[in-house]
Parts: sequence; structure tokens; C-alpha cells
Amino acid sequence: MSTELSLHREAAKATLAKNLSLARSANGLTQMDLADAASVSRATIAQLEGGDGDPRLSTIVDLATALGTSPILLLMGEDELRAIATVPRTDNLVSDEEVEQMRRMVASGLQKQRLQAGRLGADAARAAGLSAVGAAIGSVLMPGIGTAVGAAVGAFLLARRAERRDDE
Repeated sequence: MSTELSLHREAAKATLAKNLSLARSANGLTQMDLADAASVSRATIAQLEGGDGDPRLSTIVDLATALGTSPILLLMGEDELRAIATVPRTDNLVSDEEVEQMRRMVASGLQKQRLQAGRLGADAARAAGLSAVGAAIGSVLMPGIGTAVGAAVGAFLLARRAERRDDE
């Protein structure tokens, strides 16, 4: 495993540990209360809050459900929050016509059309020097603003990752 991948995993574990503990506390739950609500052991909660373990996605979803939140909030760190704050600067990424075209493609329900809508968003983001992957995902979820959010968040996170590599 590359050093970068290992560091990224460790950062994600630390973020999950901090956010899980905060969310549990905000809900007034003990580790045992959360364990019971999420159908996991108290030892699992303690391990995750300590930054150890490698939870399955289903475990993160179960914990988030028990906490009344979204799994993404349990994994969101400072970089992701800062990335979201950059969105207002990118709200005109695609034209109204392109947004309408993406909406029709997504509404068709056809996988091929959904992929094409994602490519439209990705192309617009790429042309603006932003994240094509983030824009593609956002375009299919919510054409227009989703395109901008995905593009901006993805670009910000890629830039932060590059900065960290340069600092090493």
C-alpha cells in the first residue's frame, strides 16, 4: 500500500473517530446506547471512537441511522467543509439549457442517459479547471447546482491533497 493511501486512511479513521464521538455526545448517548441502537458491540464503538478498526460501509450507515444523521457527516472533515464553502464561486458552471438537458437525461431512468448527463457535467468542469469526477456525480444527483457543488468540492480536495504531497 502506498504511503499516501495509508495516510489518507488514517486521516479518515481520525475524522470518523472525532465525528462519531461528537454525534454520540450531541445525542446524549453512551457508547452502550449507541451500540444497542446500531446493533454493534460497545467494543466496536470504543474502537472506532479511538481511531482504530476498519468499519464496513454498512456499519457506518447503521451508526449514522442510529444517530439520526447522514453517513457523509460522520466522514466529513475540515477539508470537505472548506470545499463546500467554495461552491458559491462556481454556480454558473453550466448553462440553463445544459441543466435542462441533464435533467431530461436523468429523468429518463436509462443508465446510458444518466452516464451522458454525468459526462456533460464532467466536460463543463474540466473546461473550467475543476473536478470532472465530482461534477459528474453531482450532475446526476442534482443537475446544475449539483454539478457546481461536485466540481468545486472535488477540485478543492484534489488541490489540498496535492498541497500535502508537496509538503512531505
